[in-house]
Amino acid sequence: MALQKIINNVWAALQAPFLWRSTPSGQVDQIDQSIGNGYQYSWWDSTFANENPIIGLDTDNQIRLGEAVQNPVRESVTVHIYPNAKLVTQTIFTNPTPKSLTISGISAVFTTAGSVAGATCNITHETAVGGVQQAAGTGKTVQTGTFDLHATAATVQNGVRAANYLRASRATNVASNNPGTGVIVLQPGDSLSIVFAGTLTTLVGVTVTLYMFPGSKYHFVSYVAAGAATQATTSLLTSMRPRTLLYGAALWGVKGSDAGAVTLDITKDASGTAPGAGTSMLSATTSLKGTANTYTQLALSATAANLVTASTDSVAFKLTGTPTALAGLCVTLAFAGNPGEVQIDYNAQNSTVGTDEEFWIADRDYEVLDFAAKWSTVSTARIIGLTSETGTNTPASGGVVLQTDNTNAGFLTSGTVNIPVFATLAAKNKLYVRQGDRLGLKNDSGTLASLAGFQLSARLRAM
Repeated sequence: MALQKIINNVWAALQAPFLWRSTPSGQVDQIDQSIGNGYQYSWWDSTFANENPIIGLDTDNQIRLGEAVQNPVRESVTVHIYPNAKLVTQTIFTNPTPKSLTISGISAVFTTAGSVAGATCNITHETAVGGVQQAAGTGKTVQTGTFDLHATAATVQNGVRAANYLRASRATNVASNNPGTGVIVLQPGDSLSIVFAGTLTTLVGVTVTLYMFPGSKYHFVSYVAAGAATQATTSLLTSMRPRTLLYGAALWGVKGSDAGAVTLDITKDASGTAPGAGTSMLSATTSLKGTANTYTQLALSATAANLVTASTDSVAFKLTGTPTALAGLCVTLAFAGNPGEVQIDYNAQNSTVGTDEEFWIADRDYEVLDFAAKWSTVSTARIIGLTSETGTNTPASGGVVLQTDNTNAGFLTSGTVNIPVFATLAAKNKLYVRQGDRLGLKNDSGTLASLAGFQLSARLRAM
């Protein structure tokens, strides 16, 4: 009987690639069809004297294409919150695409540690139950344990996923009692939240970066505003290269209550245009007075040109009306990705103007290709530079400035507003970011004055 069971399992696995023609994908996925670790596909040369490798997986889990090792690129989803007052449980991402996304890694770092033992954070996965999204922080945790926010500052902590990725259980609903791999697989419309616990006194500058696959398929950017009535029109990214908006979605924990209309829009703002003053990328604005904890797909413009950005365009979240009571808002946009490339976007919504802060953690080695910054209100003479940090370095101590502008210091933010300034890159040897390194901002000199709306986007190539 045991031998017959093995034969049946092998036969099912051999059929699986062809069963997709006639069998529902959910049933095919439950077949164990994975190739054994270390197996190598190969072909004979023309004289049948030598075998040549085609594709395989080394026993150290690296993909091999031909004779070369390939490290797959993953998409990054980051939440960065600098001020202590905004460190509250909140939704940070929602999957706006029609495809599933799988969490493959998670890391955290913070600028200043909490002064009281027991301060922690972790990431939870929420889904719709009976048509209503689970409230932020009430879903299943995606990691075993939590991040210790009372530990050494400027030290990356790597979380362990709560489940392994298995095709046979990836579609299990995360809201079930035994979600299995469904914990780390976000189905369309599912969301992620950051959950804080303990006394967070003195804690500032929390950054958590999650890594997801498929990589290179999408570029995500989110707008997050947890506090009531804290929402404001904000520039989210500088395009850096032509991009196409594919999907968008929104969630909010408490609906707006103002008597007038309260809506969100997504705009494409040409260089020199104030955030939110450009062309709408939606066919209609979305009311923020609808039922709370309800996944809302954004209706994209039917005009294709409105969804395509030029390299110097920016994309903004636009608020109209008074957001009285509105809280727990998360808007996520998905742009078409590019093979081997990631883009990291920083905006001012959850930051503190004039602070040195880190906002992204590298999951592997990268090369910084280019980056640009813009602002909507000028400083007197403040210079802000993009930096990379390794080990326990910080932007102010040991961070390496990645540009030569203004005597190797950074962007002079007293310049013209709403026009992206592309950096003059530092020497090439400084532009490599290793696994575990961070990107940050260093305030070098000058008077801050009324600086506002600082936004920076960086384009990186996976190594």
